[in-house]
Amino acid sequence: MYLRRALTGVIALVSLHVTVGATTAHAEPKISLPTVGSELASMAEQQSAVRSRAAITATANDLTGDGIDDVLTRDRATGRLDVHAGTGTLNGSATLAAPVQVRATTPDRVWFGQGDLNGDGRNDVASISSGGIMYAAYNQGNVGGVPQLSADAGFLQGFQPSMLTLLTDYVGSDPNNPLEPDGLADIVFRDPSSKSIYLYVNDGMVNGVPTYSNRGALLNGADAVTDINLADLTGDFFKDIIITMTDGTLWMLDIFAEVDPNGNPVAKWYKIIGSGMNSADFILFPDFNVDEYPDFAARFTTTGEFRGVLHSRNWNAAQPEAVFDAATGQLVKSGWSGYDWVF
Repeated sequence: MYLRRALTGVIALVSLHVTVGATTAHAEPKISLPTVGSELASMAEQQSAVRSRAAITATANDLTGDGIDDVLTRDRATGRLDVHAGTGTLNGSATLAAPVQVRATTPDRVWFGQGDLNGDGRNDVASISSGGIMYAAYNQGNVGGVPQLSADAGFLQGFQPSMLTLLTDYVGSDPNNPLEPDGLADIVFRDPSSKSIYLYVNDGMVNGVPTYSNRGALLNGADAVTDINLADLTGDFFKDIIITMTDGTLWMLDIFAEVDPNGNPVAKWYKIIGSGMNSADFILFPDFNVDEYPDFAARFTTTGEFRGVLHSRNWNAAQPEAVFDAATGQLVKSGWSGYDWVF
């Protein structure tokens, strides 16, 4: 399956209901983890490329433009799209401001994401229809503190619900410095047929729409993967691949984990959370406290609780589960069962 241009233009462990496995990178998972694909292997070989902390820590979920990550929700009953602006701290219900409507209704949409699609420095909202078309609603700035979104414009098609689509700025389109994010939102997805996870890189706007090129497979054998995220948990200035599995575990792949005798990087999987992630339907990595480290948040399906925990600001490969500071885990919002999308 290949996307094509559209014809139309923890954590407080007890409170979060998950447990962290005290494992090392060599712990055997219950089910098979994906293997490194050709594109990811090629990227790893370029570890000498210059990568900056500023680029990798640029706010990925900031719709309001104040430099603080926000959370967006879609109301299941009405289709209303709201932004819950971040306040710059993880502080219970004060973590996010009251919801503000940015779209009255969003009909026929089965997926949402946010990222800068057109390179103007403002996060846009992307969505996918039941017919498999990806649409862009461009952020036109704030009016009275409320982000203004343009009418939806289709630009890619061929998506399916099982593709686990992710919108994020992962790498750049500059072939001379591909590991440096360029501020443009790329697309990561799992192919329903091959079960490989592919990277489509944003090459910029052409004739008023974002254009993408297929860079190849990041991972192969992703049959048991239930969710895909990208965030720099290790602090090496490159986003790690984070997945959840059908057994409820959460794993992180560090492609620069070690170096072999020939100086080549060796990628390794690390188990971050040992169980319980199959009770969460939305997993995010916002920077709650604006310290340039991605924190962890999840909406739990049954309870409707949205909970968060801060990054410990320390990565220890011998204790990967300690990357999140368990003492900081807390309830952020309750009563979120009425949202059918959190992003």
